[in-house]
Amino acid sequence: MEFLKKRWPEIVLWLAPLLVLWPAVFLGQVPGPWANLAPMALPSAPNPAQPWDVLQADAVLQFYPWRDLVFESWSRFELPLWNPYVLSGTPLLANSQSAGLYPPHLLVGVLPIPTGLGITLLAWFHLTWAAWGTFRLVRALGRSREAGVVAGLGFGLSSFLISWVGLSSVISTCAWIPWVLAAVVGAFESETPGPRRLLSLGLPTGMMLLAGHLQFAAYGLMAAVILAVGTAIQARRARPLALILGGLVLGATLSSAQVLPVLEYSKFSHRAGTPTAEGYAAYQASAVRPVDAVRVAYANSQGRPSQFDSAEGAVPISEWSANRLREPSPEKFPSNFAERAFSWGPVLLVLVLAGVALIPRKLFPGPWVALLGIAILVAIGTPLAQLLYFWVPGWSSTGSPGRILVLGVLVASVLAGLGYDASCQRIAEAKSEPRLRGPLVVGLALALLLLLMQASGPIMALAGVASLALVLWAVLRQRVVVILAGIAATTLLSDHGLRMGRPFDLPPEVKVGPGERLAVRATDWHLLRQPEATFPPNLLTLGRQLDWGGYDSLLHRDSVALLRETQGRDPAPMENGNMMLLKTINPEVLARLGEAGVSAVILREGSNFRKLEVPTQGRAFTPPGRATVVQETLRQLTIRAEGPGPLRLRDRWMPGWTATVNGQPVEVEAEGPWRIVRNLPAGPQTIVFSYWAPGLTRGLTLTGLGILACLGLGVWGRRSRRLEAER
Repeated sequence: MEFLKKRWPEIVLWLAPLLVLWPAVFLGQVPGPWANLAPMALPSAPNPAQPWDVLQADAVLQFYPWRDLVFESWSRFELPLWNPYVLSGTPLLANSQSAGLYPPHLLVGVLPIPTGLGITLLAWFHLTWAAWGTFRLVRALGRSREAGVVAGLGFGLSSFLISWVGLSSVISTCAWIPWVLAAVVGAFESETPGPRRLLSLGLPTGMMLLAGHLQFAAYGLMAAVILAVGTAIQARRARPLALILGGLVLGATLSSAQVLPVLEYSKFSHRAGTPTAEGYAAYQASAVRPVDAVRVAYANSQGRPSQFDSAEGAVPISEWSANRLREPSPEKFPSNFAERAFSWGPVLLVLVLAGVALIPRKLFPGPWVALLGIAILVAIGTPLAQLLYFWVPGWSSTGSPGRILVLGVLVASVLAGLGYDASCQRIAEAKSEPRLRGPLVVGLALALLLLLMQASGPIMALAGVASLALVLWAVLRQRVVVILAGIAATTLLSDHGLRMGRPFDLPPEVKVGPGERLAVRATDWHLLRQPEATFPPNLLTLGRQLDWGGYDSLLHRDSVALLRETQGRDPAPMENGNMMLLKTINPEVLARLGEAGVSAVILREGSNFRKLEVPTQGRAFTPPGRATVVQETLRQLTIRAEGPGPLRLRDRWMPGWTATVNGQPVEVEAEGPWRIVRNLPAGPQTIVFSYWAPGLTRGLTLTGLGILACLGLGVWGRRSRRLEAER
């Protein structure tokens, strides 16, 4: 009992993610809409029981293959630098979201843990880490353990984090934001902070950048700067700002080995370029709209993403999408649920407003309210969002501005914790019941507010009023258990759109020999309804089959041009500019596919698949004939070929490739988009191609210096503490 009394916050925060992850933890499922994608790869798969969600599909099409490749590479103690399985070869580490150097990914790969289990354990860890970081943040603000747990559950079980679980780089990155902000708060605790303060900011900043999603990492850095400047102004102390700047620089240095290759490769992105008015118009079109404000109270007030719409005669789409299309000004393609998953829930909403109303003026969290206001201004597409779009490098390539409301959810969770403590303090100071009329009036006003905001029917409205009354009673009686139960119940009763299922193997009829390349004839893709597609890009990677097409978060513009020239049309579907498909099949296209080393095209005929053989010299060949791929990893490719003459390899040439012939270095040249090694000697030869990402050497050097700096700070801090103890 003594242990439970002492450690109950950690126990609660570590067990809380099981409320949503239990099918994965206990039933062996994996995050992602596997049941929706199975009919595209398995003719015998049943129709899915849940509506299509195009964003959740990325959990299977992108993040599962990336994690699978990274884990496999680290199990061989090899850097995961290159992905040979899509787009005729493309960088893996440098696409950022593969997060090839993120320490938890190294750990899963080295152990080694199966990919599905590894993804599940990482999801559990990061939801817990986000909650625990928020707990530590509230404690750094000087609030109670109870307030910390309220805030931790509020963020760790938020609709935003849960709805993005399948897209693992998002929650991996966001989980470190509260730790960064906790370190910023800690920097103001003393006038002469020691090396521990520098480490406490540098380490989570580095992890946040290594976790892979640079858009959310940018939000975390923005929040750190805003909070630091706001706190300095409020406390009238500018000295800690130097420490905070040093910590952020240390974090950037630690992450250089991954970030610098990403920045080098992003120069060739198909989306890179000068921001334009047309681009900003499209960016602003995905901003949060006034009608979305109702979701602050209830996640599903505009529909449930995992339930089919019940309208008769309608195309089977989700209730969420159908309701968005029925609005007075419907979007052509309604934004995905996860892009609007900024719900606080009724419990947090009450505590946030109570905190703003009851916190003493001298303790008013002005910097936090300012951070919330700035996040809202960016999310709704004000001139502040326009300023960031046109003047911050790389901002024009980011996704929806509404995603910044992850900071709104985090700030709301922190304010809810502060509100709980403030309410309890006011109640403790009250000497008679009449002194409590103020909180009662506030509670009734909030109940009425939510009643007016609620748009999904009287039953849910009454449930909202009842939950508010329960929260009000729990605050008056200081029953934190009831409040925590209310947050948990909100999570359980809400539909967050998270899908789980069991991974499947590729059918044997679509497999070819080692080193051969396939292409898939695309049939359909759609944002709202279940597409009748055949092997969407990256799905072949699950069986380690090389795909002519591909789907990546960062595409080389020359790769896109190559795929466009092959079929004479834009390879991307209208719904997704990062997805490259084969849309056209005719003799001319087949000839070009053969020149690209494609040996077969997969066609769908009814419920069956057929392989259409393509005349080709192969992926690698010399004048005497085909070459043989002996071994292929995520950094090297070994080929045996017969000379004399050049070896032509129908893999994408990019800076960073080198080669040896029988152990002797030779030059790898570009022959159009492909690689060529000229003048092989006569007879059997062994050619080894090796890839080293541009910027990686410089990045490893900086990361090494950062690690040495951390070790030095650790020794310095230990010595300082020992000297203080001796005094």
